[in-house]
Amino acid sequence: MELTQFRNALFTEGEKMGFSNLELSYEKQDNFSCEVFKGEVDGYQSSSVQGVSIRGMYDGRTGYAYTEKITADSIEFLLENAKENASLSETEPETLFSGAASYEKVELYSPLLDEVTIAEKIAFIKEVEKKVYDADTRVIQADYAAIRNETTEKALFNSKGLALNEHNNFLSVFVSVLVKENGEVKSAYHYETTKDFTSLDADRIAKKSCRESVELSGSEKLSEQNVSSHSKTHCGCFTSGNVCLLVLSRNGAV
Repeated sequence: MELTQFRNALFTEGEKMGFSNLELSYEKQDNFSCEVFKGEVDGYQSSSVQGVSIRGMYDGRTGYAYTEKITADSIEFLLENAKENASLSETEPETLFSGAASYEKVELYSPLLDEVTIAEKIAFIKEVEKKVYDADTRVIQADYAAIRNETTEKALFNSKGLALNEHNNFLSVFVSVLVKENGEVKSAYHYETTKDFTSLDADRIAKKSCRESVELSGSEKLSEQNVSSHSKTHCGCFTSGNVCLLVLSRNGAV
C-alpha cells in the first residue's frame, strides 16, 4: 500500500473512531555491507526494514502503536492498539507538533549512489585490499577491508496538516592495515564516507591506509607473535552519523 494512501486512510478511520489528533511516523532502511580478506568475500549482509508508528489522542489521553506492515489491515490494528494504549495511560496528554513556518531544503540523497551495483561495490573493496599490499613493502596484512552503504527514508505526518519527508544515503569504506617497521608491528584504521561513488579512488585509499598505520602516533602496536591472533580476532567500532559498524571477529559476522 502506498504511504500517502495509507496515511489518508489512517487519518480518516482514526477520526471515525474518535481520535482527536493523529500522528504517523514512517521509516525505511536499506543496508548493504561486505568484508573481504585475501581477495575473498569474508562477510556479507543485505537487509531492508521498514515500519510505521502512530501517536494519537483518544478520550483525552495519548496512545501509541507500531507495525512493520503498511497494509489496509494494519490500519485497524494500529488504531485499536493505540486506543487500548491510551486507555491505560496515566500521563498527561501530549500536544502534536503543528510544524514550523518554513524548512531549509537540504539535499541528502544521491540517486546515482543507489544505482551502484553490489558487484561494483565488492569489486572496489577487493581492489582496495589488493592495492594495500602493493602500496608499501612494510605491509604484513590488510587486516580488515569492508564497504558499506545505507539508504534511509523518513516521513512524519499528522492530522493537523504536517507532512515532512527525508531521504538520505551514503557509502563508507573501512580499511585496517598491519605494517612492520624496525621490528615493530602497528595497525590503524582508515575510513571514508561519500555520496559520490566515483570520487573514491582505490589507490589513494590504500596508500593513505598504509601511511596512517605507519605514521599515526595513536596507532595500535603489536608484538610479532600477536599478529596472527590479531587478524583472527579483531574488534573495532566505526561510527558515521547514526551508524555503527561493529566487527566482532574474522570468522564472525559483521
